Amino acid sequence: MRKRLCLSVICIALLLVTALFTGCAAAKEEVIYANLDASGNVEGVYAVNIFDVPEKTVIVEHGMYTDVKNLVSREEVVKTGDDSYTVEFGPGKLYLQGNLANKALPWKFDITYELNGMPVSPEEAAGSAGHVTVHIRISENPDGDAFFYKNYALNATVLFDTNTCSNIAADGATIANNGAKKQLTYTILPNRVSDLVIELDTVLFSMDEISINGVRLSMDIDTDSVDMSQIDDLKDALRDLTNASDELSVGTTQLYNGVQGLPAAAAQMKTAADTVNSYLQQSGASPEIISVMAGLINGLTTLDASTPALVSGARSLMSGAIEISNGLNKLRTETLDIDTKITDKINEVLDPISISGDTLQSFTSKKNTNVERVQFVMRTDAVKVPEPEAPPAEPEKEMNIFERVLALFGIHL
Repeated sequence: MRKRLCLSVICIALLLVTALFTGCAAAKEEVIYANLDASGNVEGVYAVNIFDVPEKTVIVEHGMYTDVKNLVSREEVVKTGDDSYTVEFGPGKLYLQGNLANKALPWKFDITYELNGMPVSPEEAAGSAGHVTVHIRISENPDGDAFFYKNYALNATVLFDTNTCSNIAADGATIANNGAKKQLTYTILPNRVSDLVIELDTVLFSMDEISINGVRLSMDIDTDSVDMSQIDDLKDALRDLTNASDELSVGTTQLYNGVQGLPAAAAQMKTAADTVNSYLQQSGASPEIISVMAGLINGLTTLDASTPALVSGARSLMSGAIEISNGLNKLRTETLDIDTKITDKINEVLDPISISGDTLQSFTSKKNTNVERVQFVMRTDAVKVPEPEAPPAEPEKEMNIFERVLALFGIHL
């Protein structure tokens, strides 16, 4: 009986120890901080992992860190493997900071400078005068995690002192005043290479640190719900217009065919009228009849002279109607599936920036689960005007014995 009781106690104790040291995958957020130099080269990356711990438990964090610190309590962080750390904590918010061994970000930042059209280093640009061009190229880092490049948008902010910089031009940027500085803000969509160009005139060039924040873009747009009723109305109207132009083409063709024989008929009528008029004059017809006949001949002469222009006009009218009819029929044929084409084009534009459907993953390690949010906070070094060199200190005058004695009494010569 005692053996069974002892065995039960041992089993319960093992279960408790196992539960304690297995750890808890508490919900967590990651804020990835990166320091870059003024040319965009990464100098260091560290993560602040924020755990929401409802009760005391053992938190497990995975990541290739060179150092991990508990920022909120004295509980020791224990390294339990090459990429795993545990700490007992709770309840409350746990902040663990870890310096990442791998400095590869999802993006590459290449920042270059020109002074009066000539390439210069950030150090050479600092304090210079003239026309300065800053070129910021943001592209995918082949050594980084493609998930974040394809799903995360960037917001970049650059500040310039308006006391020393003027005529600031930056295509694609939102420019605003921020105190005595001009603030340039860019939005870079996911999965896009961006070339940002800033031009300005300066008497003493300097540039604040560039602030770049990365967050997952949330644009879940259902193109199937787009109202296409107006497109259907347009297609119906185009169909009616095409049918009307076809009828106009047929009518003008019939008109042209009808007036083609008009010149010959007008000529024959004029010839016949001339013959009748000649006969009437020879037969001694009354002046009234001769006058009526003369008016008829004048009218037929005018008709005979006008029929070529009438035929030409009918031909032009027919040609124009046929051309319009052909154009409208072609337009109608090409727009029969215009609703589908519009939807496809919308999808083409939105696909690169829409939610991919991929589950959010940890940046520090894919072994981490229950990750609710990951964001990036990146900063470059500022381009600062170099401090003037301090004048060399004058060497202290060596005192003689008499001066030393007086100095003991606070007397200095």
